[in-house]
Amino acid sequence: MTWLRQQSPMTNLLLACLVVFTFLRFVAVASSPPGFYIDEAAIGAQIICLRQSGTSLAGEPAQLFTPILGGGYLTIAYALPALAWTSLFGDSILSFRSMSAFFSCLMILGTYLLGARLWRSRNAGLLCALAAAISPWIFQFSRIAWDPSIAPAYLVWAFALLWSTSKYKHYEGILSGILFAAAAYCYPPLRVQIAVMLPFALIGLYIFRGRKIFDLGLMVAALLLSASPLIFKTLSGEIQGRFEMLSVFNAAYLTDHYGSNSALRGFQALFENFQLLLSPDYLFFHGDKNLRHSTGSFGIWSWLDAVALLIAASWFLIRGFQKKCQATLTFELFFVFVAYLAGVLPAAMTWESNPHALRSFGAAPFLALAVGGILANVWRRSKGWQVAIIAFAAVNFTIFSVTYFKTYPTAARAWFDTDVVGLADRLKSENRMADLPEELELRGLKYAPMATSYYLLSRGAIRCPIKTQ
Repeated sequence: MTWLRQQSPMTNLLLACLVVFTFLRFVAVASSPPGFYIDEAAIGAQIICLRQSGTSLAGEPAQLFTPILGGGYLTIAYALPALAWTSLFGDSILSFRSMSAFFSCLMILGTYLLGARLWRSRNAGLLCALAAAISPWIFQFSRIAWDPSIAPAYLVWAFALLWSTSKYKHYEGILSGILFAAAAYCYPPLRVQIAVMLPFALIGLYIFRGRKIFDLGLMVAALLLSASPLIFKTLSGEIQGRFEMLSVFNAAYLTDHYGSNSALRGFQALFENFQLLLSPDYLFFHGDKNLRHSTGSFGIWSWLDAVALLIAASWFLIRGFQKKCQATLTFELFFVFVAYLAGVLPAAMTWESNPHALRSFGAAPFLALAVGGILANVWRRSKGWQVAIIAFAAVNFTIFSVTYFKTYPTAARAWFDTDVVGLADRLKSENRMADLPEELELRGLKYAPMATSYYLLSRGAIRCPIKTQ
């Protein structure tokens, strides 16, 4: 509180805007996006069963990896907080999606802490958090109840604790390792991102921040110990089936699309995907064509992100890379650059539906870190710049929010199985929930039994364990 009282009115206004923009994640979370996507429902069903009976839907004992749809897995990193959350708030769509909103708030808080430690400025941390709070990319996934939504929160906090210089840095390092493992468990693309980013960060912290090998070693040991089951399953190939099918190096894909299964063609596909993932239309105008991943009316970058990029480009063109910047910021600049590309890499490594905002979601908070660092350099120059940044962010987020809450729910109906939710609600009102599987079949709605079970379980028509195969 002392720090707040010492701040300028503009900094306090920035903080007030940040709080409002952050907590808007909880507004109408059950209606925008509409419905409840089949993946959300399947995960919800498994969580309900784990809480009711300690087993999966199929009656199997609780384990680190619980099968869900599409060859994916519900992992302990999502299941544990979801079990606690739903014990308190119930099994409704509102409850499950609010947990994602809560983790998004945690991610924004972690972005503040990491930004403050990375750029050595609390105001820079606030601006990083502001960029995260108004990001269309981050806001989109803050309201969908699946494990990718919460994974970046683990990742950001892991790096924030890794950057600690406090007297508790040993303990923060151990917790950092556990959180890196949680991020890796939670969403497979983050495993690639961490594998690329973490060595770069460790080397940089040792060379440029003077961190001791012992401190960094504690984090690595905690990570390896926590992630050992995941590492063994990955190396054995047991949980790699989906990635191997979707990889740009998949022989069948290469033969179908390039007439050759040469590894060089795989690298060609990787390069072409990077072009898509860095294209102006995707970044600034329309985003992902999949309306579960984007509104379709905005790019995945906010207008504030675009302005920050323009400021940075102008700065380097006009003033060059000053010597003091070379001495103090080279590592930090390259860290956020590498982090963003490492976050995009998992999407580029797959051939399905690129540009893919979800598989590259791990890059989003590091974009916010870069934007916050850039804006911090102009924030301290004058009150005029401060007013301009806050006003522009507010206008940007207001326009985005109007679209998101007014037109997006209608546009995205087909992408979130809205008809299934409507049917389940009607059957519940008629006291006929047990008829849901037959009613779905009569309407030609092909819906996985695992996902159907969510509606039956959450509305009390059945209890676990049940057979879904």
